[in-house]
Amino acid sequence: MLFCGINQGVCYQYNNCNYKPYKRSNTLKIDVKTAHFVADFGVVKIYYICEKYAGMNLWDNQILKLFEDKSLVEKIQIKLPKLFQIAELESSRAGKIGMEVGSLRERIVVALLIYVFREENVIGDIPITEAETDVIVFDNPISIKTITGNGGVKLSWTVDAQKAIEFSKNYIPDCDMIFVQINWNNSGGFYYFTKVLQTEIMQNLGREKYLKLPKVGTNPRGTEMSSEALKILMKNENAFKIPINWEKETLDYKPFNRWLELWKE
Repeated sequence: MLFCGINQGVCYQYNNCNYKPYKRSNTLKIDVKTAHFVADFGVVKIYYICEKYAGMNLWDNQILKLFEDKSLVEKIQIKLPKLFQIAELESSRAGKIGMEVGSLRERIVVALLIYVFREENVIGDIPITEAETDVIVFDNPISIKTITGNGGVKLSWTVDAQKAIEFSKNYIPDCDMIFVQINWNNSGGFYYFTKVLQTEIMQNLGREKYLKLPKVGTNPRGTEMSSEALKILMKNENAFKIPINWEKETLDYKPFNRWLELWKE
C-alpha cells in the first residue's frame, strides 16, 4: 500500500482501503487500538487513523460488523423491509399509519443489534429522558432515526417554542446515529453516522442550515435536522451504508392475532 509516500503501510481493517489518513503519530502519542494503518520502519512505527474511522475505537466498536459481514448485510437487506412493513400494519388504523410506528421501528433495529452482538452487550432500555441516546452497544451510545421519504429527522420533541429555540442554540451531536431511510417501491438505506462526522457537517453547513426550527405561529413539535443536512450526511464518503430496495410483500398479517392467541391460552 502507498500512503503519503510510505510503501510499508499495513491496513488493520482492509487490504484495499482507499480512504485517506486522518492524522498520524508515533507510538508514544496514539493508542494502537484506534489506529487504522501502521507504517513500520523497524525502530519507529507511524500509526495512521483513517478519516472514515475518526472518533471510533475500532476494536471496541463492533458495530462496524453490520457493514462488513456480507451474509449479515444480505439478511438486513432482505428482512428489514418486511419487518418495517409489519410495523406499519401494527400501527395502522383504517389505513392510516400512527406515530407509534417510529417506536416499533426503533425496537426492530435494537432487536437487530441484540441478535448480532448478544444481549449482554446491548442496553436497549434507555430512559425516555435521554435526549439523543436510544441504545448503547459496547458502551457506545447510539441514536436511532427512521423516516419515510426525503424529509428531515426530529432531534428534539417539545411543544414549547422557546425550548426548541434554546435547544437549537446549544445543540451539539452527542452520539453516533443509526439512520434508516424508507422509500417504498424505491431505493433507500441503512446508515451509520459517527458523532465526529455529524459535528463536521454541522460546522461546515452552519447551525442555521443544519437545524430546522418550527415556523412561528404554528404548533411546534420540536427541532429537526434539516433535509439538506441529512442528504449531505447520506452522500458523505465517511458514512457507512447498506443500500436497501424497499419492496412490500403481500402479507397475510392481522395485528390482533397475537393478542387473540394469548386470550385463547
